[in-house]
Amino acid sequence: MADAHDHLPSVSGVTLTPGVLLLESEAAAMLRVDPDTLRVWRSKSRRAGAPRIGPRWRELGGGRLIRYVSDDIIEYVAGADPLALESAAGERRRRRPRKGGI
Repeated sequence: MADAHDHLPSVSGVTLTPGVLLLESEAAAMLRVDPDTLRVWRSKSRRAGAPRIGPRWRELGGGRLIRYVSDDIIEYVAGADPLALESAAGERRRRRPRKGGI
């Protein structure tokens, strides 16, 4: 007997229901990247003339809340370069030294 979710797409083994808002941490887990990677992608994408990096996101509450829609995660994974995702998953956040001290 077929499960009602058999036709729904999955990312990283998690079945996604279309139209569901995801927290940044949930989207990062599904993409197997650090949440900081999503923040870097958003930051780079906001630069004038820059192409969007990563899945689309929504800014709610005047931009204070960042959410991802499950459909956009599915679309991004379907069109993403697997090597780029693998590279992003392995990148470490590089911290800049603090100014004027240790």
